[in-house]
Amino acid sequence: MALKEANLQPCAKQSTYPNPDRPGAELSTQPDVASALLADWLPALTGMSATLQAGARVADVACGPGSSIIRLAEAFPKSRYFGYDMSVAAIETARASALAAGVIERTYFQIGSPVDFPGWGYDLICFLNGVLGLPNPSGAAWRVQSSLSDNGVWLIAEAPGSETEVQELTAAAGFTTCRCVLASSTDAVYEVRR
Repeated sequence: MALKEANLQPCAKQSTYPNPDRPGAELSTQPDVASALLADWLPALTGMSATLQAGARVADVACGPGSSIIRLAEAFPKSRYFGYDMSVAAIETARASALAAGVIERTYFQIGSPVDFPGWGYDLICFLNGVLGLPNPSGAAWRVQSSLSDNGVWLIAEAPGSETEVQELTAAAGFTTCRCVLASSTDAVYEVRR
């Protein structure tokens, strides 16, 4: 299935992330990504802030130490958050951090890979570390396709200049809309829908 022509738009809006005046701005660290996610990326996704405020199911695949999930849980307490990573140490750190932040009752962290993470009916699935560099990007795209709710969004943060590859990947997995919503010198952020 091909993407709708109207949805093949270049990434024109520039993100404030990262701050080019900050030393080490070229480094994409977990806290910086969590801040960008809340300040820039989510507001750029059509209707997502309202969905999260009302209560949504959110997955972060390759969540690492859980920084993004924890920040989301603090900002949108009616939603439920599921973090998946293949590192046992990262999952243990994420659980401890969620407990310390007081959001453990609405966050769940467990082992899961991009092609076999559990669950379905997600309103938002985040791949904040990209998808194109994975061993099986196509398998990950199909897993996301089968895991989203009817109006769910797949948020992909990928390297700049990756539009064609992301659009081809998502179209091959049956998605009909893929638009770049923000770009910076280190990331291009995509909103992908069925």
